[in-house]
Amino acid sequence: MKNDYSIWGTKTTSGNNTYPVHLRYAIDKKPTYYKNMEGIIYDENDEWREILYQMAKDYLKNDKNLHEFLYKVAQNNPDHYPSGHTGYEMYYTDIISFWREIYNPEFDFDI
Repeated sequence: MKNDYSIWGTKTTSGNNTYPVHLRYAIDKKPTYYKNMEGIIYDENDEWREILYQMAKDYLKNDKNLHEFLYKVAQNNPDHYPSGHTGYEMYYTDIISFWREIYNPEFDFDI
């Protein structure tokens, strides 16, 4: 499989219980560019999961208003995502929930 990723880790609940987490994704093409809503550019010099995280963070900041989000993505990324669709929308919830915490637990991932 091309670009088949498995992420193993643990998740601690608000009740201080810990349980194992395993996420597996087959990503055909990793993201290499994204200009977020604040105008900060993430590109091939950044970790691909960080680029996905920034996309997800912007999506959640728009209160999951898909039309507004797509418009802003297209406006900020006309050469990469002219329709506003990035192709990574299916990962937004998981990466915000705990994916980023697993691959980089020391990182402060406040939205």
